[in-house]
Amino acid sequence: MFKHKGVVSDDMTLLPKRPDNYHSLEQNEKEMIDNTIKSEIIHRYYLAVTHNRNPRHWVALQLYDEARTQPTRIVQGVWEDGDIFFLRRSLITIVNRWEDLCSGSGPCPVSFSEQEMAQYAHEEENRGYISEILTLFRNNWGLPPDGSVEAARFDEIQTELTKMRDAFVGSTENEEDELLAEKLWPYQDTTEN
Repeated sequence: MFKHKGVVSDDMTLLPKRPDNYHSLEQNEKEMIDNTIKSEIIHRYYLAVTHNRNPRHWVALQLYDEARTQPTRIVQGVWEDGDIFFLRRSLITIVNRWEDLCSGSGPCPVSFSEQEMAQYAHEEENRGYISEILTLFRNNWGLPPDGSVEAARFDEIQTELTKMRDAFVGSTENEEDELLAEKLWPYQDTTEN
């Protein structure tokens, strides 16, 4: 697959143009502009050929980038973190779009049981709560997602975080949910030397 690094116009009939001041530019600037234009033209050619000769791949290109790239981008993190949530979400997206991706190729080789889908829905709901917590702390205390704070505000924010964490973890119905809530909590205590 070929991909131009810059923006590619949706209008395939318009060719990229050189700037009006092109002739007054230094040679290295002209070469950079020429290379950028060539790259965009090659990308457009690639899209046209793919559209005409490889319709299944064309359909895949029309899917948003997350469905095409996220599984391969995050798979290494799955093994490092032991967290399969994002991989599962990506695979569910692919399973749900299988007919668009591979029309006429039969059933998708990957499937999820009702129990797995229920577990995913439960995790998705919990992650929604975490997102709300992150927004709350960002809006009320100016706390960035990485949890770093200036020393003068540390005690105040740590107290509020502890209250919120205890309420979040305490709202679980069983030990499994409690472990999941502790794992999902965005501000884990760490010690830096």
